[in-house]
Amino acid sequence: MIQIPSYADEIKEYTASGNAEEIYNIINFTDSGGIPNLQAVQDCAALQLIYGSGKNFAPFDNYLNSFALRVVYRSAGREQEGFDAAADPKLRQEAGLTAYDENAWADGFYILALKDGLITSEQFIQAYTDESSEFSKTRNVSVQNFIKWMCRIHNIPLINSSLPGEVYVDINYAAYYHGALKQGILTNEQIQKFAAWRYLTKSDMAEILQSFEGQILPKLGLEQFSGNVSQIHEDYKANKREITLTNNAESIIITTALTPDAPVFAQLENEIPVLGKNQGDTTGSIRFTDAAKVYIKNDKALFIRILSSNSDIEYLKNPVVYKGTLFLYDYTTSSIILDNVKKAGKIDENIWGYQTFYLKDNAKIYYCGNEISTENINAELSDKSCIIYVNYDYAGGMERVRSIIIE
Repeated sequence: MIQIPSYADEIKEYTASGNAEEIYNIINFTDSGGIPNLQAVQDCAALQLIYGSGKNFAPFDNYLNSFALRVVYRSAGREQEGFDAAADPKLRQEAGLTAYDENAWADGFYILALKDGLITSEQFIQAYTDESSEFSKTRNVSVQNFIKWMCRIHNIPLINSSLPGEVYVDINYAAYYHGALKQGILTNEQIQKFAAWRYLTKSDMAEILQSFEGQILPKLGLEQFSGNVSQIHEDYKANKREITLTNNAESIIITTALTPDAPVFAQLENEIPVLGKNQGDTTGSIRFTDAAKVYIKNDKALFIRILSSNSDIEYLKNPVVYKGTLFLYDYTTSSIILDNVKKAGKIDENIWGYQTFYLKDNAKIYYCGNEISTENINAELSDKSCIIYVNYDYAGGMERVRSIIIE
């Protein structure tokens, strides 16, 4: 008898967030060709951690200390807390600040930074009394201070020892750099890149924010799933595209409407932006075996980042399993047609209509535990329950049936 493998009872399914057009507009910078770290910039912009300057991103512009502190608190989900602190008369009085006006929003982030230990009392006073101070509201932030503030706000344990290799970082910042390195947030290459004192550029900021992704996402109510595309199913009758992402632990399904490869805004209500192919694509551009990362909020997929393409992934060689009832076998095309098709292992599966599956040349067919040939698939077997095992044919560029079990 044939042993049928067991499958997980449930695979999580995510649909579009409805914000596709907004995300496309955010990431479509006119100066994208000159942006270092474009992936980090687009991802951080799509997550609304950073913004461009109009239609441009201006990657080599610097950030003022006040704006940098705002981004630091934004990354911790506390941006509104900063605005509230700026408008709080009691907090302003305790900090020795004048009456609030609409241009004093930055005060709140300095108040919080003092309270949370990002800056000292002395540095707070310097920020308001000495425009030449390193911490002045109107002075550009340094890379080292931004990394320090990110480590502080996200509670990265400090390590008071020398950094590996010959990298020298100012003694006042070395413990933060080493702590981020130990946590796997910054790499050795990034430590070297950001070791010397200099002003932070917007491109640098995006790279550092993305490095802190593991700390940032939970605080913003976000999660991400990384895997490879192990299945793409398009149902034109239902106007639905299902994309299965798989890693070594689990799988998820992304469901969208059928749209062209390139975004057409009128069709984006049920679409998910895809970053990494071109400036911005739809799920129609995703291909089998693409390595991808999905950003998720409130059980909705915000956008998909394509990381790479790889066809030599062992677990993708395992079959995708479908169940259905046998309709007919087409000898002319060597294909089997099933009705009432659903994917095995997924509960509450939406039933698909007639689906055609093409057989591999050496496909195995079993009926009541015995192997049969395609010649034995006749009218008597119509409406019999079937389980089919499908693999991707790398040479042929399509899915083909490896084996069929007729019950």
